[in-house]
Amino acid sequence: MRIIWKLAAVLTVIVSGPAAAETWRARADLIATKSAESCPRDGSVYTLDLAGNAFSATDVDGKMFSITVPANNIIKEDYRSPSGNRLEMSGNVKTRHLEIYSDYRGCWWHLMPVK
Repeated sequence: MRIIWKLAAVLTVIVSGPAAAETWRARADLIATKSAESCPRDGSVYTLDLAGNAFSATDVDGKMFSITVPANNIIKEDYRSPSGNRLEMSGNVKTRHLEIYSDYRGCWWHLMPVK
């Protein structure tokens, strides 16, 4: 019986191991009810990466930012687009419920997974 318990303990350690990185792509879709009429309907496609508590966002022009995710998984990060616009990405990284806001234009986008 002890052998079974020891084997179970070893398997638990092996299976639980270090947290695997999660990488996904998401497209910015306009939230029309929260946005100005002049906002573009579709934004960039982002590659998002969560490895442990490190989160990074990259678009077609390169890395936008990298941050440490707090224990509650909620972020609010200001960054600049390649064109120089000031943007803010916020939301829950773990659930992938993220939004982008442009204070210059008054535009809001949901980040929707791309397959």
